[in-house]
Amino acid sequence: MNPAAPANGFPDNASAAVAEDVPATTPAPTTESAATPATKRRHRAAKGGRE
Repeated sequence: MNPAAPANGFPDNASAAVAEDVPATTPAPTTESAATPATKRRHRAAKGGRE
C-alpha cells in the first residue's frame, strides 16, 4: 500500500479534490433557486404589477 495514502485508501489529491468540489458546487444551485423568485418579484414590481 502507498505510505502516502491516508487511512481511507484514497490518494491525497483525490481526497483534496472532493473536499474542494463540495463547498464550491453546493451553494451555487441553492443560491440560484433561492434568488429566482425574489428576482421575479422585483422585476414584476418594477414593471408595475404581475404579467
